[in-house]
Order: sequence, then structure tokens, then C-alpha cells
Amino acid sequence: MIGIARSPRCFHHVNMKALPFEYTNSKNAWMNRSIFEDWFHKTFMPAVWAHLRKLKQEGKALLLLDNCPAHPTAENLFSRDGKIKVCYLLKNTTSEIQPLDQGIISVI
Repeated sequence: MIGIARSPRCFHHVNMKALPFEYTNSKNAWMNRSIFEDWFHKTFMPAVWAHLRKLKQEGKALLLLDNCPAHPTAENLFSRDGKIKVCYLLKNTTSEIQPLDQGIISVI
């Protein structure tokens, strides 16, 4: 979750680390490159490693992303051993591939 306040009033008496989600802030409550990169390295990669170990699978994973300006370049998004990587979809293809862009939103 991304909000504007560093420490929102609604979480005043709550241990922020105990929440079932991660909270971070930015001046306009939007995703940006630094937030995404931090999430990728500190949350996504450890969760992928834990999931693969649980399944007793080989440690390889690929995260497919659209080309949102908030996403850092793929050169900054990979594990040290290179087994977790990011691949970007081609420009102007997300509306053809993503279910939410295929009419689900308009039906709701």
C-alpha cells in the first residue's frame, strides 16, 4: 500500500511491521522507481525464494511487467545469482494480454 503520510493516523496505535501488507509513502501516493526497486529486492525476491523452497523447485523465476514509467530498467531488477529476472512486455501489447484491459473493468 502506498500512501502520502509517512505514519498515517489510522495506524497510530498499530505496529506497522505486523500489518498483513506493506506500507510505504510517496508525496503523491503513487508508485515510483525507488519504491518498486525496494519492493522487488526486499519483498518479492525473498517471497519467491521461500515459495520455491517450499515447493522443492529449482530456484528460477521470471516476473513479467508492463512498461510503466514507474518500473526501473530490467538491468536493476535481478537476483545476485541471476536466477530471478524481470522481462518487460513489448510496448502497446498490455491491452491485448492483460485481463483487466480486455473488458473486465468495463463489466464491473
